[in-house]
Amino acid sequence: HDHPNNQYLFVLTAVGLIGLGAFLFLLYLLYKSQIGAFRYILLCIFIILIFANYFWIPEALLAFWLIVSINNKPLKDDYLKKKNHIIIVFIILLIFTASEIYNFTSLHPKTWAKETNTRYDYGFWYAEKNTDGKTYRWTKTKSGVYIYLKDGISQNFKILCGAPLGHLPDKKQVVKIYWRGKLYDEVVFVKNREFVFQIRDDKFSDGFLEFRIDPIFNLKKMNLSPETRNLGVQVFEGK
Repeated sequence: HDHPNNQYLFVLTAVGLIGLGAFLFLLYLLYKSQIGAFRYILLCIFIILIFANYFWIPEALLAFWLIVSINNKPLKDDYLKKKNHIIIVFIILLIFTASEIYNFTSLHPKTWAKETNTRYDYGFWYAEKNTDGKTYRWTKTKSGVYIYLKDGISQNFKILCGAPLGHLPDKKQVVKIYWRGKLYDEVVFVKNREFVFQIRDDKFSDGFLEFRIDPIFNLKKMNLSPETRNLGVQVFEGK
């Protein structure tokens, strides 16, 4: 859902117009290096790339280079052996590297997520509302959300255990809470209840708050409900 189904647009969105120009120039050189039927094979591949981004798949990219290597001929004008062309390539690489380093912070997902007030998470099911109208999300086995602390304290988070504990192997559910990759707290549910907490950190002002649930449950497989999702715990954010 986040990659265009067009290899040329994929390159354009990744490295810009200069990068797309370099990519097209590379394809042109590869095309010129082939003879006979292999030129038409490459041409077909280039057309297919208008409708797919196969170079995103390592196996497809490897197959492409194998095809190119089978029947290529030396270029009459070897660009990379000319001193001025080596300098040009080096300058282009230097510009790209400097640009990536300079723009990393502004392009990082957590930055634009904060600026646009967009949720930045993984491993959660879609948002739902309980009978009180409060929004929550079920977790999967592993879930995480990027949060920002104010004066070293996060907003309130509430974990609600809604599992049929009597049907679980040990009749309990364990939730491990991680902050910035380190274990922050552990909650053992032996009955259906809620657990409210905040993240307190004077050193870091943002990071991933993550949940690891053991075990998750599937109500349909337990013959308790038509619900087919694999569920962990309910997570409420805010007041």
